[in-house]
Amino acid sequence: MNNRSVGSILTRRNVILAFGIVAVAISSFVIGDSFGQRSMRKPIRIQVDGVQAMFLVDRIVEERKVKSLLARGCATETMTMVDHQENSDLKLLTEFVNGDLDRPALAYITNQAPDILNELKTFKSKYGNTWREPVCSN
Repeated sequence: MNNRSVGSILTRRNVILAFGIVAVAISSFVIGDSFGQRSMRKPIRIQVDGVQAMFLVDRIVEERKVKSLLARGCATETMTMVDHQENSDLKLLTEFVNGDLDRPALAYITNQAPDILNELKTFKSKYGNTWREPVCSN
């Protein structure tokens, strides 16, 4: 064998080895990225579920207060409480709409309450940042 043949064989081996190393590196990156994406989705889903659970508990507590007021014949106090809750929700929704909501969220809002986006454009809070829950004497 001459030196040129040996040199070309070694060069060819080096090229094949380099391609093999690059292929392994790319495969490792793709597999790692895939596992990373999956592991990130689970904590985000758990956090979203946690926030939704907290909102549900708040809503259940408020619904029970409304039922209690109504059961005691406190219609005026109940209406005031519900009006405040609606006002607070409109205030928060205004902030969300003025922020960055995606198209599906805006479409959902429009579908559920067709005029609410126009209402939010001129919304002013009735109660400011503080409010005292009405007391029922019954």
